[in-house]
Amino acid sequence: MAYKFTQDYVTVNEETWKTVLGRYVNSPNTKILEIGSYEGRSTIWFLENILTHETAEITCLDHFFCESFYLNISKFAPKVRLVTNNSQIALRDKSFLVPCFDVIYIDGGHSAPDVIADAILSFTSLKIGGILIFDDYLWDDETFLDKGKVFNNEEIIRQQPKLAIDAFISIYFDSLELIHKEYQVILRKKRNSNF
Repeated sequence: MAYKFTQDYVTVNEETWKTVLGRYVNSPNTKILEIGSYEGRSTIWFLENILTHETAEITCLDHFFCESFYLNISKFAPKVRLVTNNSQIALRDKSFLVPCFDVIYIDGGHSAPDVIADAILSFTSLKIGGILIFDDYLWDDETFLDKGKVFNNEEIIRQQPKLAIDAFISIYFDSLELIHKEYQVILRKKRNSNF
């Protein structure tokens, strides 16, 4: 099946993902939560390379799934659970309040408030020993800012994922192990937080 993608934000991460997520390859009942799915390129990568066991599955959480996403995941449909909602609403549902995911991939909203909210709200859902992946740590695109307003450098920095990711690591430092820190930040959950 030919996939329909307009962007490739995955290939650059493949080798790191293969190394970090290798223990989950073809493992029964492995579950991944993906916050932000866009066209499904990362979804497909996880399904083809990690979630190869028949009982493995991925939950995709996004406020909107584009038509190409549905086309791209169609052959994997039984292994894909879709949650169409704002992540900060959906992650408060009781189904996300238990540690059931082996991997959580955060690539939804790119403002610092969105990123830290997604991280804090999803952390409860991550199993001890599970992997938390943040995308866009070094992202500095200003296109999401309100073009009708003039922003100073400090305001722009406050809107970028890096600030939120650094804050999350600082807050949860005793519950995390840093595995990788480049354009993506990858953490292992060592224990539940003390608060």
